Amino acid sequence: MRSPLIQAPVHSTVKEPNQEYAIALANVNTNANHIANHIANDIAIVNAFAFAYINHIVKVRKIFIELANLFAQDQIFSRVNIAQLIADLEDLEQLIPKNHIDINRKEHQKFVDKLFKIWNIAFALTPELLNLSNAEFEEIDNHYFHINRLILDCKKSCC
Repeated sequence: MRSPLIQAPVHSTVKEPNQEYAIALANVNTNANHIANHIANDIAIVNAFAFAYINHIVKVRKIFIELANLFAQDQIFSRVNIAQLIADLEDLEQLIPKNHIDINRKEHQKFVDKLFKIWNIAFALTPELLNLSNAEFEEIDNHYFHINRLILDCKKSCC
């Protein structure tokens, strides 16, 4: 006996209007969630950079103040008003944003430029003096600082 031919039910490819709407809405929600996640990640990255900028500004300012205090303590520079330099560096605190949202690369550069302007004015450093070749930098790095360190050590030991 032959078995009757069983046919699978035919699925319609035509979707109900409500079903199309539900699929479209699901796709929109998925895309919106994807975009929201990217935005949240971008905001986190921007906040991390902002915190890094502020931390960098605070640390650099502190280092420059400590260095100026060492110069004052050792009385290395007779023609530099170290007290004024320290006061100017301390005044830079007003430029440090209190809120990480308020800082960006431009504000960070503005602070760094102001810091170096204060330093360069105090030591009468001109752009021409600061424009050294690689060979000149290497010469300074290899010899100048070492020699000055020896001079300072001699000065401290004799006084």
